Amino acid sequence: LYLRVSLQQFANRQIAHFPGGSSIRQRYAWRMSAEISLTVASLEVRQHGPAIAGIWLITKDVAFPAAGWSDFVVVVLGWWAGAILKTMRNNRVRVRIPFMDGPHAVDVAILSGMLQFTMISRDREIGRGEAVPGPFIAALISQSRTLLDACKSRNWWSQDADTLESGLADLTREIARL
Repeated sequence: LYLRVSLQQFANRQIAHFPGGSSIRQRYAWRMSAEISLTVASLEVRQHGPAIAGIWLITKDVAFPAAGWSDFVVVVLGWWAGAILKTMRNNRVRVRIPFMDGPHAVDVAILSGMLQFTMISRDREIGRGEAVPGPFIAALISQSRTLLDACKSRNWWSQDADTLESGLADLTREIARL
């Protein structure tokens, strides 16, 4: 199972309407240049260790840290949920989301109503991307829940899964305000 968090999943849903009948998808699709790729099929769980699966950020120019990147997926998604929630609640902050393996991170902020992503490796900017908050967050929530369901089906759960689940509940409440 290959999951991709993107505006594409919302292609048939009108997210928000603007004067003249255009939707958020129609007005902002050209600005959508970042999405998270998550490979649940690669999920590995150990009785006393973190869940591992593929997770990386894709922009029009970069797969970051790399296409097929494998990491502590529940931990990293928990950080994504917390960072996006923090930026949604205070749009003047920039939050750094690290990857567990290697000197890689993504800075997330909200500028001009868009989620802005800056990819950092070894303290050097690698690339940038942006996304419409509502669809990006809704898709992140959906894909994270799919991952947590896969963890449960393999009889794996941890404090990190509780943290992610709690963050998803907070994001769900926050996205309802958009």
